Amino acid sequence: MATVERVGIGSPRRRSDRQLKYTLRRSGFIALAYVLLLLLSLMILLPLGWMITVALKPDAVPVFTLPPQWFPTKYWEWENPK
Repeated sequence: MATVERVGIGSPRRRSDRQLKYTLRRSGFIALAYVLLLLLSLMILLPLGWMITVALKPDAVPVFTLPPQWFPTKYWEWENPK
């Protein structure tokens, strides 16, 4: 007759090596998916931010400078989008 170990609410239950590897692999895939989603969202949002920044710069300021100025501190032309 086989005995069955009853696991109560407070007692810890050990995971097998197979379950532990599956859990680590799954959490790794989930972390990779979040990193890829973050990179994709940055690729989509960066051009939008650039368009807004360029629209608010005055006409006399060069737009294409290296390194690019995302948030100029001296000027913002709120009349440009009108």
